[in-house]
Amino acid sequence: MKKILTICILIILIVISSEYFLKKKIFKDFDYIIAILNTIDEKNNKEIRTKEIDNLYSFIENEHLLMAFYIDHVELKNIETQIIIIKASVDESDDAFLHEEVQRTIFNINHLKQKIDFKLENIL
Repeated sequence: MKKILTICILIILIVISSEYFLKKKIFKDFDYIIAILNTIDEKNNKEIRTKEIDNLYSFIENEHLLMAFYIDHVELKNIETQIIIIKASVDESDDAFLHEEVQRTIFNINHLKQKIDFKLENIL
């Protein structure tokens, strides 16, 4: 009986700790994505913007599997779609539309962070 109880407690501790560290990693990834988006929004050079978009693509491609474990598929696809729209507006050199889409993407990411960081006090 003690073996089963010990194994159950160990499994619970592993699940709780992995959830904590995964959430922390996801939040760092979101902060990195927001930093790149802000750089894209601030710079007026098309070459720098294109380079940052490529960095963002490669980053999301590398982290996609990890994010997919924690984030709903629809929300992850929404962010990826927004990034494709941002790339198109960089290619077209439409600064007003680019600013609007970057801000919309940042808002969506921040909203997703709030959903992930759900606490009981948000309900009360």
